[in-house]
Amino acid sequence: MKKFILLFFLAINFILVGCKKDAEPRFKYPFLLINSPDVISNGVILTGKIISTNGFKLEEYGFVLSKKPKPVLSASRKKSEQSLNDGSFNDSITSGLEKGETYYVRAYLLAGKYIVYSNQESFISSGSLPPVISSFFPQQGFAGEKIEIKGANFGNSTGIEVKFGDVVAKIDSLSNNVIYVESPLIKNRGNVNITLTIAGMTCKSQDPYMVIYSWLKKNDYTGDGIHSSVYLSLNNKGYMIGGIEYNSDLNTSGIESQKVRVYDPIADSWTLKRNTPFIPYPRNGGFVINNIAYVSCADDKIIYKYNEITDTWSAETKYPGSGILHTNFVIDGSVYVGIGNKKFYKFNPVTKEWSQIPDFPGSERSGVISFSINGKGYVGMGYDLYQAYNDIWEYSPLTNSWSSKNNFHGRGRAMAISFIRDSKVYVGLGDDAQNYNGFSDIWEYQINSDSWIRKEDYIGAGKWNNVVFGLNNKTYIGMGAKSYGGGSSWDIVRSYKDLWEFNPNPFK
Repeated sequence: MKKFILLFFLAINFILVGCKKDAEPRFKYPFLLINSPDVISNGVILTGKIISTNGFKLEEYGFVLSKKPKPVLSASRKKSEQSLNDGSFNDSITSGLEKGETYYVRAYLLAGKYIVYSNQESFISSGSLPPVISSFFPQQGFAGEKIEIKGANFGNSTGIEVKFGDVVAKIDSLSNNVIYVESPLIKNRGNVNITLTIAGMTCKSQDPYMVIYSWLKKNDYTGDGIHSSVYLSLNNKGYMIGGIEYNSDLNTSGIESQKVRVYDPIADSWTLKRNTPFIPYPRNGGFVINNIAYVSCADDKIIYKYNEITDTWSAETKYPGSGILHTNFVIDGSVYVGIGNKKFYKFNPVTKEWSQIPDFPGSERSGVISFSINGKGYVGMGYDLYQAYNDIWEYSPLTNSWSSKNNFHGRGRAMAISFIRDSKVYVGLGDDAQNYNGFSDIWEYQINSDSWIRKEDYIGAGKWNNVVFGLNNKTYIGMGAKSYGGGSSWDIVRSYKDLWEFNPNPFK
């Protein structure tokens, strides 16, 4: 008590520090003091006293502590939860203190527009309680996953290191009992332990964390959510053209966009190009031949050619068929377009000539997938008014004929994606045309054995009408839509703007 009285009179000459506004001396503003710390074997006991609030309403009070003099709120902060006893309050700090280190401490209070600090005291620590990890969630994930780690004695300082195996994780926020981190990029799939080091003491999780490296989160598209875009891979840039665009949070119907959005995988960023002078046909309405992009118009079936240097479009040709341009695949510098009324046509961009090939042998449908590999084209799946299909058909230019292949092993669906990676074919996502919830499964198609192998599911939730880019020997999948209500109405679909890098062979 004697020391409080002495410090009270000495502190009359102090200049009180205010972060919101500098506090002035004497009694015009709130005023508080701190007693000498009481060092114990596993921490320290701190005592403060608020001399006067000067009419201001107290919002918060406690202690700030640091290895550097004059600690402020950005240092380790211990908010007091105790009621004031004649203006006095005390708290113990039993975590985050390194043995033999000198710490500086001040009491603080928030009142009205002021943050006020007391005089400063210091102490030499005898150590503190070791940290303990009791649990974490989720138990598995990809790079960038937000992980909640629960336990005790984490402290409130910034001198904490969290590792997944040997890799340091980024700390988002922390308290004495909970830490939120982002799982780091680990290029090897498998189990790792989570370790936490604070004040020279380390603890380890009892259960391992399962690292999934098939999926890596990339930057979201910066506009509204979007689905049904034409997607192209051109000169190692991903082009997302047109589509149905609307604000995902509003869950409303969107407009048919004419925007051209370009993804740069090196910068992990999106830029806008000049709008198309037409409304692009959704999904499979585009193709690339000899590093030149072509996109078809949804209204008049004119196919436009894109000049990447001048960022301009020009009418190139017109689809000769009477049906709709549902899909296409490219073989040896020519594109094969069709499936409207089961018709298919070949277009040579050099001679600009069209020629008809045999009709697609499957049923009439829309929302199909298509791809080409090893000099052959493949078309399949999709839906009509009555059902969703899982059949796959192969076209050979040498024999100018179609042949049936082993059905896709997932459920029948439409609006799925297909892509080539490391000379292998992958098919997945899409919708069964019944509830619009979307699928998340990914399958690898073995051309030589005509068989299917399931891979890890898409991490961005079940969707349909996604985009997919093959850039710099990497695959990027994102956007798309799904029903959030579980019904069959197109009025309740939600669009998305997330993008993920996919490695279908994480052990490679």
